[in-house]
Amino acid sequence: MTILRRIRLDLGPAFWALLALWAMALWCERISEGDQPWSVLSALRLGYWIAGSWWIVSDSIRRGYRLIPVWGLYLTLIGWLAVLVYLFRTRGWWAFLTLALYLLAFVTVGIAFMW
Repeated sequence: MTILRRIRLDLGPAFWALLALWAMALWCERISEGDQPWSVLSALRLGYWIAGSWWIVSDSIRRGYRLIPVWGLYLTLIGWLAVLVYLFRTRGWWAFLTLALYLLAFVTVGIAFMW
């Protein structure tokens, strides 16, 4: 599989939904000057969980990886650790490229909201 195909697989609609949620969270924090109400924080947490689940399910379908039935429980209990395990399980050492790509996207959005 070529590197461009891998990048195209990694940048699916669910990833863009996570990035949009991140941008919205930064915007809310900037507007409220760091004092966000509990309703916004709860909505963001729920949104991250839904978008993260969508990302894992859609990515597993595109890559042909079969998820175990308790995957939702893992996401609820150990969150980002489950995502890292999934990344390295499905991509091997290419997961480092995926993490670098995602980190670059999130840092870019973060820098854009700092100005």
